[in-house]
Amino acid sequence: MIDDFTLRRLRNLERIAKDSSIPFNLLQQALTRFLIDVGYTRTPYQINMPIVFRARAKHFGSIEEACNYFNHADRLNYPNSNPDLPKVKLSWGRCNGPDESVFYCSDENIIPMFEVRPSKGDYLVTAQYSYILKDRIPLILPVIGVREIHQSFTNNQSNDNLANILSKDMHFTQGASEEILAIDQYFADWFTKVVDESCQHYYKLTTALYQCFTKNAKLESGRRFCGLIYPSVAGEQSGINIALETGFVDAHLYFQGAVICKIEDFDPVTRCYTTQPLKQLTQIRSNGQFDWADDPNSNCRPRFCPDTPTERFDIEDVPSFLSGIDIHERHYEAKQ
Repeated sequence: MIDDFTLRRLRNLERIAKDSSIPFNLLQQALTRFLIDVGYTRTPYQINMPIVFRARAKHFGSIEEACNYFNHADRLNYPNSNPDLPKVKLSWGRCNGPDESVFYCSDENIIPMFEVRPSKGDYLVTAQYSYILKDRIPLILPVIGVREIHQSFTNNQSNDNLANILSKDMHFTQGASEEILAIDQYFADWFTKVVDESCQHYYKLTTALYQCFTKNAKLESGRRFCGLIYPSVAGEQSGINIALETGFVDAHLYFQGAVICKIEDFDPVTRCYTTQPLKQLTQIRSNGQFDWADDPNSNCRPRFCPDTPTERFDIEDVPSFLSGIDIHERHYEAKQ
């Protein structure tokens, strides 16, 4: 349970985020101060994630237009990854501020569709990324919403390595703070909020929390977090959402493949998508251009709901714990 005083502080953070006259850096300072005061820290997980997925959705008049637009890996990477392409103006996102790029992905191939929320008639491209084979640098990631993510694995009887390691998280050990666990769930609710024009401030809250760990927090080893794991806003399967720092992506991930489908229908009641597979990537030319080929399953109409079992890749090795983190109070003080 969260005591009344702490709950008032959390709601005050929401008030600050909602007030457009208050600069974002003041929200960051207030959130950092809160994390320090309540002793909220995250377990640093060192993870080898073999494959991750991300998606892009856009409306076109035809599949030919879609193929012509999505004709290069840079079109599927994080926004503005290629300075030679026209710059995309960015607004607030789950872990990014205006004109800040973050690489959003998942360990499961359908969750990205529910995250980008395509409309009927849109073309959806799902891209697959893997590690550069020569280095395989482990991801160092904290987890927000430990109980919610662990519960999704439990509900789906998953026995993969990430499920096992989360079950050993400090939140499930004897004597763990119930208040910290409740605060973690409160933060998870920020991340799983379906955001529209009436509640854009939730993106400010989650971005501030993301930056508290990727910008402000430091491991005892001196290393930084590469990103953040957080629960899915729509998927009810056992996949996870991952936001990664672009520097890590540039250095350690490479584009591996993609498919294009068309959104034939969307049921807002069941939140289910009916899709038509249309194209598969067959070749990446030396200049980076794509060759697309017809999908042999184009006559099928797969239907995906939030609880549809889909493809996901388990992490290759049991992830390890690293030394504890320190959200530096002096970092907060320097911004006063």
